[in-house]
Amino acid sequence: MIMYQVLLVDDEPAITASMCKAIGWAAHQCEVAVVAGSGKEALDIIKGRQIDIVITDIRMQQMGGLELCQILFARYPNIQTIVISGYAEFSYAQKAIKYGILGYCLKPLEYEEIDIYLNRAVSRLQSKEQTYNQDVLLGALLDEDIPLLSDYLTASGNYHSTCCCAVFTGSFPPDTKGNSSTLFRMGQHQYGWFSSFPLDQATISSFLSLPENKCIGLANTAFPIEELPRRIKECQIRALQYFIQPDCTVSTLISEDKSQDFLDQVSSLLSIGNSGQLLLALETLKNSPQRKSFSVQTAMCLNNMICSSNRYNSQRDDYYIYSVHQLPERYRDFSEMLTLLCQLAMEPNPTYNEQLYMTNTNFIQMMEYLNQNYTRNISTNDLAQYMHMNPSYLSKIFKQEAGTTVIKYLTSLRIHKSCQMLNSGNYSISEIASATGFNDYFYFLKTFKKITGVTPRQYQLGEGTDLNLFSGSIPV
Repeated sequence: MIMYQVLLVDDEPAITASMCKAIGWAAHQCEVAVVAGSGKEALDIIKGRQIDIVITDIRMQQMGGLELCQILFARYPNIQTIVISGYAEFSYAQKAIKYGILGYCLKPLEYEEIDIYLNRAVSRLQSKEQTYNQDVLLGALLDEDIPLLSDYLTASGNYHSTCCCAVFTGSFPPDTKGNSSTLFRMGQHQYGWFSSFPLDQATISSFLSLPENKCIGLANTAFPIEELPRRIKECQIRALQYFIQPDCTVSTLISEDKSQDFLDQVSSLLSIGNSGQLLLALETLKNSPQRKSFSVQTAMCLNNMICSSNRYNSQRDDYYIYSVHQLPERYRDFSEMLTLLCQLAMEPNPTYNEQLYMTNTNFIQMMEYLNQNYTRNISTNDLAQYMHMNPSYLSKIFKQEAGTTVIKYLTSLRIHKSCQMLNSGNYSISEIASATGFNDYFYFLKTFKKITGVTPRQYQLGEGTDLNLFSGSIPV
């Protein structure tokens, strides 16, 4: 029988001794593993051994219970926490609840009350739905936070000094099995994986046998665990290589030397305004073996270099790409992207001499469309098509009326909705990213922090900006 490990934290030895004797731990499938006299001592213990349940006092020297709860909530969300305190102040209980505690018990202790919370803790630990919070893993990978990554792997029982990794792009996740592997969602259509063992051919074949699944970015030679964040990001780029090469199903290495030479050439042509040579270079690339040296990252650079140059700057909102995941959503493939860029190079930017004007009815209709469709991958072109307007003209008049661009408005709206969902406490961060139109989890985290100044996790902990930050730019 599994015995769940309990850590008691209190600077009064008489209290911990009383709990050890008075509570029937075995009846709850628990045992007191160790006793600590401060939050700091407790945290040191947790770093070195498996702990399932923490019962902690509030006021202690060398890190109090609330600070300990905050750290556990951020770094060890699988640990179930119960607070005991001689203080009945509402502010203490309010903060403790924000940090995910199971219960707040007042001294002198009623052991029957602790029994109730222990039953609840064990029930959560035993639940098949209980998984280690993958938001912590994704945050560690994005920030390249190796200590946090090590904590995650240790807590989940998957720490190894070396590993292999892969990223799968498709509608259905791979069927990966084994206690030494970790599978996690990275977006609406991407799954990350790492293990101490290489990915086997049977798993690869099974995943690719489904027509809805596209490509695997693979690093199948073992590397130090400290390199995992960088390797996962590389595989994420490789897993979108089907956009460049439709027949590519497994991508292990992309040599971008030749694509960088092409980007340098385009930059030079844009700087001197030579549209004829730019068009020739793009047409040549469409049928050249050199295109295979492109990744979605360099393809995004090419797209953005052209659409954001001075000559085409007014078209920026129509074609600018903010995340590599937008490429296969905006264009069918690399060839279609190059065709559009050729058209952009051929056609002069339209000018409008008439006064920009839009009725209130049309403006409200446009805003309603954005507010009803922000969860989808929509662009200025989609809005223009809905409004039966020229995209460039719509971009100009939207900025005149709203004081911002379509894309910036959409981004602010999505972050605003994300904050509302975070405040509810009912959703994981990865669920929120998908629900608010961010198909790339890492891009969501970067954008959220850029706008609010904190990460979604920090915002949940009350460190974020108030929602009033958005009230001037988007409707509530």
